[in-house]
Amino acid sequence: MSKKMEFYYFHLMPYPYLPEDFHHQYESTWVTLPNSLYDPEKGHELYNRFIDEIVQAAELGWDG
Repeated sequence: MSKKMEFYYFHLMPYPYLPEDFHHQYESTWVTLPNSLYDPEKGHELYNRFIDEIVQAAELGWDG
């Protein structure tokens, strides 16, 4: 019986453009990030980058 190792790719798609004092003013970035801190142009670029990374993982043969 042969055993196979599987590799999975998971991405949380973090938003890294937060003010230095973010953690002193807000409880979390998870779901509750204020819209006022979001930059749509940066978000668009990040989303495309994250999708490209996911596609590359699939093309490299990752299992999921």
